[in-house]
Amino acid sequence: MNSSRMVIVAALVAGCVGGVVGSLASSGCVKAESQPAAPAAKQFEGYGDGLSFDKAVADAVTKAFADLSKSPSFPAADGMLRFTVTEIGGERGGIAGLNRVRVKITATP
Repeated sequence: MNSSRMVIVAALVAGCVGGVVGSLASSGCVKAESQPAAPAAKQFEGYGDGLSFDKAVADAVTKAFADLSKSPSFPAADGMLRFTVTEIGGERGGIAGLNRVRVKITATP
């Protein structure tokens, strides 16, 4: 059998097997695996004195990591946090003499 015929035969066999598995799954004989629900995103706020954006993000990420690492869906050995900075603001002056940056992040494990 030459190589082009082997490719055609392999494709036909794969199509037949795929059709059988698909019909078994739809008939209930084989259950398709369901994907676990994605964890809900949570918001965290951080502050950086001296108008430090880096410190504000680090503060918010530290709070997020501490909170989300308690979740059962957070892998203990190699936990990773995904976050997006959703708001940047700041405060300066007043009787307290504030001079800081505030960031809000949305984070998921």
